[in-house]
Amino acid sequence: MEVRFKKKSDVFNIIVTILAAAISVGTMIYGVLHLGFENTWPELVLSVFYIACVAMMLMYFFKWGITTKQFNYWCTLNVGITVLLRDILFAPPLANYPLHLTCLTLSVALILMLTYFYARKDWKT
Repeated sequence: MEVRFKKKSDVFNIIVTILAAAISVGTMIYGVLHLGFENTWPELVLSVFYIACVAMMLMYFFKWGITTKQFNYWCTLNVGITVLLRDILFAPPLANYPLHLTCLTLSVALILMLTYFYARKDWKT
């Protein structure tokens, strides 16, 4: 199986990212199995885009038919949609209101940063 990156530091970064994503998705699936589907189906629906990002990371790392441009575009779009749905539109209420406002502010800043990045990106290189 051929991988895209050869340097050990790049491979280590990819492995850490994949492990963190696997733990996150595994925790979500465990929560669904433990609490029941009737209580947790919104979390699954909102996490579909995140799971798509994890799948694209694997496709990109192992050179399974996805280019760098496609990977950058679709992962950023999926992350933006996930942040918009999970953290802005359907944000869970937090007990501490200033913390809740801080989380919303950071989520909006991330969406704006992603939008600015794609507006300024030169895709020729």
